[in-house]
Amino acid sequence: MKQPSRPTKSKSTERRKTRAELNLEGRERKRKSKLKGNVAGNRSHPKVTQQQGNAAPKKSDPRIGSKTPVPLVAEGKVAAAPVANVHAEPEKMTRQQELRMLENDPRLDQFLDRLEAGDTLSGEDQTWLEERLDRIEELMVLLGIDIEDEEKDDEAEEDMYRLLKGQ
Repeated sequence: MKQPSRPTKSKSTERRKTRAELNLEGRERKRKSKLKGNVAGNRSHPKVTQQQGNAAPKKSDPRIGSKTPVPLVAEGKVAAAPVANVHAEPEKMTRQQELRMLENDPRLDQFLDRLEAGDTLSGEDQTWLEERLDRIEELMVLLGIDIEDEEKDDEAEEDMYRLLKGQ
């Protein structure tokens, strides 16, 4: 039988390292990494360097860093806040919206309930209440709403029910 041909080894290939050689290289790498950095206590006992002349050496704390200011916001991304118009007019509400808002005011309801219960209001509260009630009345006149018409309508409905029951 014919034997399979084996590829010839080239002279450029290196031989493989043995396990002992690999272990030795690993220990060397570890020893080098352990020796990096400063010795223990270096920060609290810094080297004293002699300056030229007879000037006394300055005591400086190596923990204190640079005094240069650090920008807190990245440059170029700072957007100026839009300046609000000082003389901007408030949004105009329609008369109906204003009337609804005044009628649904919880403070107004609270004061009216207190008056119905027989309590007295302070001077400021009384003037505030009168201003609101006057404004409600003014809006109702402008919108053509008449309180008396609603009362008459209720009476007319009651009359209709009586007529219907009577038949």
